[in-house]
Amino acid sequence: MPIRMVFDKTLPGLFGQGVSSPVFVCDACGERVENARMGAYVWARGRDAEPGGTDVLIVHKGRERGCHRAVEAALEAEGLQASWEELTHFPMYLARNMVPDTADVRYDVVERPGGSSGARR
Repeated sequence: MPIRMVFDKTLPGLFGQGVSSPVFVCDACGERVENARMGAYVWARGRDAEPGGTDVLIVHKGRERGCHRAVEAALEAEGLQASWEELTHFPMYLARNMVPDTADVRYDVVERPGGSSGARR
């Protein structure tokens, strides 16, 4: 699952203009997934129950690029069944697994000093 850090000089940072932030990159074509609604995360069903789980693949969804279908076809060629969810769901599930008590997680957005926003616990 490629996640890359990208510097965006157009955003205000704590020490001036610019901030680095993680972005999702498509496993099929190697390009950034710009809109989470146009992305998906895919995994091999069945392997998620194995010890160690299974890899998660990030893809563009939709027919224009064909990335989602290409990844599913590759899994099926290995005799596996692909499962997927829209990429918008991924951060919520990941956050739930990063905090010992999920009751402590709030999924709202708050203003930070300097005008940027982020999820707050």
